[in-house]
Order: sequence, then structure tokens, then C-alpha cells
Amino acid sequence: MTKEKGKAGVLGINPSISRRSFIKWGGTVSGAAVASSLLPGGLLKQVFDTEQAKAAGGTWTYTACNMCGGQSGIKVNVEGGTVKKIEPSGFNPAGVTNICTDNANDPSDFLHTDWGGCMCPKGNAGVKSLYDPDRLMTPMKRRATSPRGAGAIWDPISWDDALNEVKSRLEEIASATGGYTGAHQVLWFGEDHSFTHPQKDFCKMYGTPNYMNHSNLCDTGRKRIFSVPMGDERPIPDYAHAKYALVFGWNFLAATKWSHLPRIARQFFDNGGRMVLVDPVFSNTAAAARRNGGEWVPIKPGTDGALALAMAYVIINESRYDAAFVGSNVIGFSEYSDYVNGLGSDSTAKTPAWAEAKTGIPAADIERLAREVSDPGNHPAIIDCWSGPGQHTNAVQGGRAISALMALTGQIGGAGNMVFAHKKGNKHRTIVKSLSSLSRPRVDGKGYPVSQNGYPLAHGSGIYVRARDVMYDSDLSAAAYWAKYPYLGASEAEADENRPKAAVFVFQNWVMSVPNTQKNIDALNKLDFIVTIDTHLSETAQMSDIILPGSNYLERYDFTGNWVTFYSTSLRQPVVNSWIGNPYGYEAGTIMELGRRMGLSGDPGSTPPGDFNMTYEQYLGQELLLQSTIKASLYPSGDPSNLADCDAALNAMKALPGAVWPSAAELQANVATWGTQYGNISKLKRKSDSRQIIVLNSYSGTDDGSGNADEIIGYHSLETAGYDALPVYADPVDTPANTPGYPLHLVNWKQSEHTHSRTHNNIWLMEMKGTNPVYINTATASGLGIVDGDAITVESPYATVNGTAFVTEGIQPDTVGMLHGFGHTALGTIAQGKGTSDGALPPGKAEAISGQACHKEVAVKVYK
Repeated sequence: MTKEKGKAGVLGINPSISRRSFIKWGGTVSGAAVASSLLPGGLLKQVFDTEQAKAAGGTWTYTACNMCGGQSGIKVNVEGGTVKKIEPSGFNPAGVTNICTDNANDPSDFLHTDWGGCMCPKGNAGVKSLYDPDRLMTPMKRRATSPRGAGAIWDPISWDDALNEVKSRLEEIASATGGYTGAHQVLWFGEDHSFTHPQKDFCKMYGTPNYMNHSNLCDTGRKRIFSVPMGDERPIPDYAHAKYALVFGWNFLAATKWSHLPRIARQFFDNGGRMVLVDPVFSNTAAAARRNGGEWVPIKPGTDGALALAMAYVIINESRYDAAFVGSNVIGFSEYSDYVNGLGSDSTAKTPAWAEAKTGIPAADIERLAREVSDPGNHPAIIDCWSGPGQHTNAVQGGRAISALMALTGQIGGAGNMVFAHKKGNKHRTIVKSLSSLSRPRVDGKGYPVSQNGYPLAHGSGIYVRARDVMYDSDLSAAAYWAKYPYLGASEAEADENRPKAAVFVFQNWVMSVPNTQKNIDALNKLDFIVTIDTHLSETAQMSDIILPGSNYLERYDFTGNWVTFYSTSLRQPVVNSWIGNPYGYEAGTIMELGRRMGLSGDPGSTPPGDFNMTYEQYLGQELLLQSTIKASLYPSGDPSNLADCDAALNAMKALPGAVWPSAAELQANVATWGTQYGNISKLKRKSDSRQIIVLNSYSGTDDGSGNADEIIGYHSLETAGYDALPVYADPVDTPANTPGYPLHLVNWKQSEHTHSRTHNNIWLMEMKGTNPVYINTATASGLGIVDGDAITVESPYATVNGTAFVTEGIQPDTVGMLHGFGHTALGTIAQGKGTSDGALPPGKAEAISGQACHKEVAVKVYK
């Protein structure tokens, strides 16, 4: 027995215990015990020592995580070509903080040392996704005699054969037949933060306007909630300086969009901050708020806007609003005041009593919260929301009432408020391509008038739900098709030419991600050709004709424009070569090779050339040189048309501490212009500068006296787009009140152990969170004869699923809910058959203004 083993025997602890085992075991131990080192036998230290021993040799490479969209900075230890350990990077702000004034307004030591980074459980478990034995190893072709879906029979084929098959089928679709070019009949779906630029280039050169990405499944509702009134899609909370936080529907301490959020929240609580969390579910964040002197406010799903309007009623009528701020910065205050006082189109005063009937929150509590958030003694304050309000049919108008609270209280843009991102990153080249198919209407209705059943203010990521519906309806008669989707053509014949024929899915389990799973499957069955590029045989891949293996994030390059309030771009770079043997390395390389085989290029004369005659590394280096500030910093003499210079620029990026631009030293030297910008608010919002904002877009279309009416309202004009200019309240559509026989709301949420529907074959993460019981309130369960652990059925008008009851006080009595992403029938041996699918149950709608998928709105019944 070695000395170490002898010591372990005395302590009764196995020194080989892993971080994974500790995390699982530690879930039963209080945070206080961990913090005070009361774990038996110094377990925490033993886990740390064991993990450190794994990385005693080898080399460390800095890169960026991609287990989720947060993309934390990480460093990876590799020995003998094998990943041994992953740790957070302190050089990368993604995982450290979102403001560069985090150290008592002194950036002098900010990001200078590799210390202080954070990483969530998914990042810790990344090695198990890399080495997952269920990963796809070779391209596959579905046997023509077999059906799509679970019954598909697959034949392995070579990379050459696979790419040539895709080339042939895409060229066939794009060939001129019947008097038109058909490239627009190919729909392309990709992730929103992974090698998007080569995909956009491919679509442009090929000739389809129908490129879409993941954002409209996630947060485009929130983006329009803020961009419509303020001009900025994603303001960021400055918890380091806040005293108070009112948060609607965001469990950010568990659904960690960015891994530094728990750290800065801890800073907020340590500074004595009070948090009020509005959510139908007693989430991890609600628990933290209450544990630190704050409050959980349970609310009926989809009624957040009613609460915000009633709070505005109190703030306005008690003259608690910031009159100076409103007078200097707010357009439409008088119209808004009239609306909440019952002088609007619905003639209903938005009193706390009115809101109580909508939300289930007592009127006295609404009044108290209004006074709290408007109390100067609680300022600076954060007022924020995310997918809770943002994934309902009334998301944007209800959410605008939330953002209006920031305007009324003057709590916007300053230290301790929601702050605007001040970003600078790699620049995508401009491809010029003259093809008639590019002028064809997008299938999803993005940019088309409401009168044509379009989405004039939809986000740039498109509308997956509408694209699905157009596929689903592609077998309608020409007359019926045009009547339902008039934006698809000026005539019945033109609309008929815009029926989708094919789809490409990249790093995207679309079948499990778009609400209403069966409708997704039925829609795909109506296409002629489907290609999927992914790491696993997912439910979407099963619907394909050709599958191309994808890469793990530890095997590929990419840039990440960090969502912080200062200049910051990080480089994802391979730490190991792809062990599945992709001759083109990763997805971007595969797509570029397909483009080369098809001879794709932009129109002649583009500078730099619009083609794929370069490596992806050179492509990325070119994007650095196209951004003037980065070029001046990294490689001033570089020419983006010179591929050797592109290589040199990327190498210069790799050499920076943490592979992050700018370095801490350069950020410090330029902090006045590159750093966090506070207080940059103007009445004149111009789209070219999102930090010059309209604070409250109640603007009705009349000139406010500035002489710049069109420029003020610009892209974000609701009235001219066919919507109400005021944040009018409407009840959510798919509720128990509108669905007889289905008495309960169903909601879903996310937690730190999983990302969407894609991490459920990771064995470590499934050990931590291996299923998703259905939360049901104690009183509701009792009335249904359900006890904790019962096998139950959840039924909506669209699907029926089975689950396990988790009886709790931590959810609204009229609401049931579950963790999103489970219920796989494919993906891998670990994922299959685990948990309950929430995505099968909703009708599958998109919010009318943003195009956001409505994941959290459906009425259900529950029974044994």
C-alpha cells in the first residue's frame, strides 16, 4: 500500500474519486458544508488533487467551450493526443465577468492573470462528448427502400461519394427547369454561434435566400422586447454595481447562458442586493433570491406583461417615475400613461386589481413591488427578462411593458443597470452574387407584411416554425398554398414555384427543437432530399438521405464575439485532431469543400475574392484583417486578399493570452473607448449606433419635433409594420381558458447540466441529471390522486407523453412543468428512452412580431 493509499484508508475516502463523482455526491451536501470545508476527510481537496494529477504532464491549449452557447473561455490539457483535463480560463471574460469595471472601477488587473474563470457542469463534462462512442464515424446514405425515421436503413459511404451525392442533388434542384432557377427551394438550418459565415456564403453563392439559424428557437422574443423600444437586442445586467434586481422568467443561476452569471450574482448578493424573481416555478435562482433576503413571486404563465403594466400604473399615478429622465429620453410617455389609465383602445385601466385577476399575484404585492423598484434608495436597479415571458404568443408586447419599467425608473444604461454590449469582432466578407433565385421570397415570411401573413419585424435568424409549416403544407393545391402564404408570390403560379424541396441541417436537432415534434416529422417527410451534418444519429439525422459526421468543439476553429460590454473576441481552436477521420477537419471545412466541388463563387470583381479557394484557417484570418481595429492591433500590414497574411493574422490571434483579443494590457490602454460604456443614452436612436436609443417606443408615427421621425423609428416601427405602437396587453392564446378539457398550463425550463436536446448522450451529464420528472403542485396532485413518484400521463390536444410525477410546492397550482430536451428516441444509447418530451406537446406556433417559437404555451391535462 502506498503512503497516499494508506492515508486514504485512514480517512475512509478513495483518493481516485473523480470530479464527476464528487459533483454527483456533493449534490446532497449543503453549500455551507462545502464552503466551510466540512466535507468528510477533506474530500474537496482530494478531488482537486486527483484532478490536478491528471494534468501533471501534457500541454495546455486555450480555446472556447461550445457545450452550449455561452462559450466560456477554457484551457485544455492534452497528453499523447488525448484530452486529459478541461479548466476555465481567466484570460477570457466569458466565464469571468461582463463589465470591465468589475474590480472597483480599476481595470489594471482585469484579465491579466489566468485566475478567476468559471465553467459549468457541461464544460467540465466536455471530454465525454468528445470521446462519445456513439459519435458518427463515417458518412451514411439512407437506403432508398427504407423509410425516413427510426426505420431507416443506413449504408456507410466514403466522404467522396457522400459529397458528390450532395453536390449532384443540389445542382439538380438548382438547375433551370420550368423557366426558373430552383436553388431557393433549398432551406438551410444551422446553429447561431457556430461557423455561420461559411454557411451564409454557401447559401449566397448557391442561390438560396432561405438561410436560418437557431436564435428564433431561443431568444428572439427577448431581442425584440428590448430592440423595439431601445434599439439594442441584448442588454446585459451589471450585477457588480446593482442594489436591486427585478427578473422576469430567467433562471440564470441554473440555465447559465454565461458561466460568469453565478459569480456576478454572488457578488450582487454579497453587496446586499435584493432580487425579486418572477416565475411560475421555484427555480434555483428563485431559491437563491429568497435565501439572500429576496423574493420569489409565482405568476401564471404568459401574464408577465400584465404585472409590468400594473406596476407602471402605480409608478405613474403615484408620481414615482423619474420625471427628468422621462422628459429627456422617453418618446410616447403621455400615450403610455393614457393607456395604463384606461384611455387606450381597450378602455381598461391596468390597475393592480386588474393584474391580480390575470397573474394570480395579490394586488397589494403588485403595489409593493412597484414602489420597491421605483424607490431611489434601491437604485441602481436591474430590470430583466428572458425566455419566461419571451416564449409566449404575447411575448413582445408583454415584454415591452417590462422594458418600459426601465424607462419609467431611469434604470437603463448606467452602472448597476442593464448595460448595452459594446462589441467589436471579426468581420464577415461581403459576397456579391446575381442570381434570380436570391430575389425569391423567403419561405418563412421574414420581412413581409402582416397583411400577407408575414413577419415584418422578425429577427434575422428567420422563423423555424413558419418554415416548418410551409414544408408541412407543401402538398396543398396551388390555390390553397397561395391563399395561406400570399407572400410567396405575386401569383398562384409564382407561389407554386416556391414550394420547398430540400433541407440542410447543420449542428441542429431540428426535430426535437421546434415545438410539435410530430408535425416536424410530417413536414420533413414531404421533402425530396435532406442532408444533416452532426455528431450523432439524432432524430433529425434519421430523417435524412445523407448524413455527414460533424466535429466536437475541441476539434474545430471558430470565433466567438463575447457577450460582454467591452471589446472582446475569442478564438476556438482545435486541441486535438478529429478522431473520426474527417478529411476536411470540421463542418466548415466540409461545407467549403462542397462549395469547391460545386464551383461556387461570387460575382467577378469581389475584393477579397468571393470563393472557397482557401483553408478555413485562412478564412478566419481574413475576417480578422477585414476588421480595421483588429487588423491595426494584430497585423497592421496585412492584406485580406493575401492568404499568407491571413495565416499570419490568425497566428497572431493564437499567440494572445487565452487566445482572446484584445489582450488585457491593450484593453486597459484603450479602456476609455473599448471598455464598458455607461450612460450613453439619446432620444434619437439610429440603427447604425444601437447605443443611441429610443427608451420607450410608444411612438405613434407623428413627428416629435426633431425633424427625424423616420430615422427615429426606422427599422423598429411597430405601427407602420401593422402592430400597435403601444405595449398593449393580450392574454396568451393557448391556455386552459381557451382549451376546454385541458385545465393546466405546461411550461419548461433549462438547467446547467444540459443544452437544448443535444447533451443527453453525455454519460457524466446524464449521471447528474438523467431524467426530467413532471413538476406538479401539491394541492393539484392531491386533487388528481397523484403522489410523488407516480407514473403519469401528460396530454395536450397535439400529443400524449408519459412521465413521472414530482410533487412540490415549487410550482403554480394551475401549472405543470419539466426540464426541456429529454424523451429521445435516437441520438445514442444513453439518451434513448430517458425522460419525457416536452416539445411534443405544444401546437407549434411563432410569436407574431419576433417569430420566436412558443415553447412555453400549451394547455394540458395530467392523469394516472
